[in-house]
Amino acid sequence: MGKITHFEDVETRMDTSGGKSRFSANFLSLQLQLKTLLEESGGDELLPFLDALATLNRSEQKLLLKMLARTIEKVAATTPRFATDGDLALKNFEDSLYQDIAEALDVGHIKDVRSKRIEVLDGGKEKSAPSNSPIDLAAVRKRKKLSSESILN
Repeated sequence: MGKITHFEDVETRMDTSGGKSRFSANFLSLQLQLKTLLEESGGDELLPFLDALATLNRSEQKLLLKMLARTIEKVAATTPRFATDGDLALKNFEDSLYQDIAEALDVGHIKDVRSKRIEVLDGGKEKSAPSNSPIDLAAVRKRKKLSSESILN
């Protein structure tokens, strides 16, 4: 099958012509979960790293991963953090969106709905007084047999 270099390659290599079986549906679900997980951890740039890591033996992998983890922890602990203009624009957009939603919840229509009490409205089928007498099933069956009315409303 060859080495997969981009997430899109996984989708194009999968046979989706029969996609109705349980296995195909579950495989697609797993594929989407993996794609999301990898995109949140570096995206397409992560695949060459993992390919290179796979060429090392277990002791080299373990040592390299420990060193890399320490480096990442140091970078994460530093302030100010490195951010591109795109990262800052995305953060500003997310903050603005969150602020707009928070304001809408506090000021908007939802606040009015939360302040009202729940009421039970009359309606529905005809009201009938509850009966304390037992039901005669034989009589009901006989009436239904003789009746031309449909069972459903």
